[in-house]
Amino acid sequence: MLMARSAPALLVLASLLPVSRGLAQTFDTAAAAAYSEKQNGHALLIYKDGQLLYEKYGNGWSTSKTIADPGKVFSYGPNPFQCFGEALRRILARQSKKETVDQYLHRRLLKPMGIQVAYWRNASTGEPDLPSGAFLTAREWIKFGEMIRRGGLVGSQRILKASSIAPCFQSTSVNRNYGVGWWLPGASPKLPADLRAAMGAGKQRLFVLPSLGMSIVRFGESVGYNWNDTRFFEILIPARHQGFGKGCAGSQGTPLLAGRSQALPVYGQTLGMDLARVPDKALGVLWLGLSHTRAGNLALPLDFQALVADAKANALGLTLSNGVESHIGLP
Repeated sequence: MLMARSAPALLVLASLLPVSRGLAQTFDTAAAAAYSEKQNGHALLIYKDGQLLYEKYGNGWSTSKTIADPGKVFSYGPNPFQCFGEALRRILARQSKKETVDQYLHRRLLKPMGIQVAYWRNASTGEPDLPSGAFLTAREWIKFGEMIRRGGLVGSQRILKASSIAPCFQSTSVNRNYGVGWWLPGASPKLPADLRAAMGAGKQRLFVLPSLGMSIVRFGESVGYNWNDTRFFEILIPARHQGFGKGCAGSQGTPLLAGRSQALPVYGQTLGMDLARVPDKALGVLWLGLSHTRAGNLALPLDFQALVADAKANALGLTLSNGVESHIGLP
């Protein structure tokens, strides 16, 4: 439990990062509230022409009020991340080797990943803003996505255990689209099931898609409907069929295997294939594979993929079709 000056006794760490701990949220146009009372605790600080114009104080971890019991509601905002920062600060303060939160994050994660942070709000105090305020280039930020995609590996070095990362992508009963610090848009039938996303203001995105071996960073300021995640993936990974190889002639011509344009290989839908130029009601065998380069010890592509009974084709009474490569995607 995280116990603070006025923090509820039922506030458990396990419900902080899934943002289901029942804390009310505060949103300012600047930084989130500091998480240590020893710091100034600025929630909003404005200077104009070098002179202090406005300041607002607040410690998110100690002044946030509960609106529900932990695990009962989903309330997204900055305060739970700052509460987690305070919990981490207290844990580090009890260690024999004293470290600030900023020093710990650099030693344990950022340096091993080779990530260079241009600037991080409040990092100079040792207590960097955890919900926002870090400035990185796209090339630096995608290093984090690649580490997540590879289950904690950077090159051949293991940074995190895969078992430690997995809970980040387990949704909660209060929101099936959110795990621990990560959105899970794959819960929608229109997006890949294993899609994970770190989503920021202005439609900033870090997408991780393990099934396709992809990490994607999208930086840019977008307001309203100028950016659509589903449309982006429809363009990036369109569903399609593509024929390859050729068959051998039969009594009705060379059998032609083709994917149905009305039944594309789309996540959550039925795949359709048509086999033409074969005898009426002929018996056929269609086999599927996950590669067009190897099938066990057999080199591919072969010049066929469907085996069809055709008594008039040859002495064996068999003929063969071309192959079809299907790319699973979005309609």
